Amino acid sequence: MFKEGIVPDVVLYAIMIRGLSKECRVGEAAKMLDEMTQIGLTPDAYCYNAVIQGLCDVGLLNRAHSLLLEISEHNVCTHTILICEMCKRGMVAEAQELFNQMEKLGCEPSVVTFNTLINGLCKANNLEKAKILFCKLEVGRRLSLHLSLSQGSGQVSDSARLLKKAKEMCEAGQILRAYKLIANLAGEVKPDIITYNILLNALCMDREVNAAYNFFEFLQKKGYPSPNNVTYGTIIKGLFMVDREDEAFKVFQRMQKTSSEPTLSVYRTLMTCLCRKSKVSCAFTLYLEHLKSLPSRDNDSISTLEKYLFGEKLEQVIRGLLELDFKARDFKLAPYTILLIGFCQAGKKRNGTFRLCELL
Repeated sequence: MFKEGIVPDVVLYAIMIRGLSKECRVGEAAKMLDEMTQIGLTPDAYCYNAVIQGLCDVGLLNRAHSLLLEISEHNVCTHTILICEMCKRGMVAEAQELFNQMEKLGCEPSVVTFNTLINGLCKANNLEKAKILFCKLEVGRRLSLHLSLSQGSGQVSDSARLLKKAKEMCEAGQILRAYKLIANLAGEVKPDIITYNILLNALCMDREVNAAYNFFEFLQKKGYPSPNNVTYGTIIKGLFMVDREDEAFKVFQRMQKTSSEPTLSVYRTLMTCLCRKSKVSCAFTLYLEHLKSLPSRDNDSISTLEKYLFGEKLEQVIRGLLELDFKARDFKLAPYTILLIGFCQAGKKRNGTFRLCELL
């Protein structure tokens, strides 16, 4: 193009810079940024973001951060890239500081920015700050509502006082009450299902399963955003952690009635719990149910295996499962490992254990 006297524009440079950065050729991408200014072009946020992402990918976080200072127009995507990299490295305090700077610069965080930092805080076992940030996401920034609180006679006259009240509740471990306080208020940025899943998982990992379950129920009543496979799987796993098996299966049944088709991960959680309680046949039944949902499996063959299972012909069931998996070229070891654990747990199934090992 240069030989033909055709000068590239900003869009073409952006494409080249992005391509070079994706291939980890960040040095060449950075040179193109300098080249743009030399020929009188001003790199836009898209160009800078590509280089910053590339620098993060090759581990040059300090260089990426210094490049941020060169950008005249502050962009939410740029800050989110850096916050994500900081959280990956465990630099959550630095990520939070950068997040706070965004507001001072008038750069509005997106739901992705919030999700990234909330996830980083949860992984750093800083659940209380994650809860507070979640409440901040719900509150938004354009509130001018008067809200009468059910606790005491206090009044919340503006967003600052509302946020303060929500923070106090979260710090006292009253996340559900804080959520109910702000759930119906409109903000510029609304949480998506990823936000909820991050917080639900953190609550479960912290063994606050009651709070997680109540939060899940409230989310369903609210109707938006709709729970997905991850949401259901998180709650089911959390309930099993505290031996609330019956409730976990009720959630599973509710999941089956929705458009959220249970994934193998959800089935594995259920199977693991059943096998630990020596309920190997029930675990087999669940796995066969999962196979029926796969288009690559023959339902007539699965029905035959169910008859074998009912007649306690375990060797035929195992052989049939393996044949189905290899025929579909979709063999996964995890379900068989779970069943093997179940046989070992059940003691009386010694023959089944040895036969399964032999067949595998």
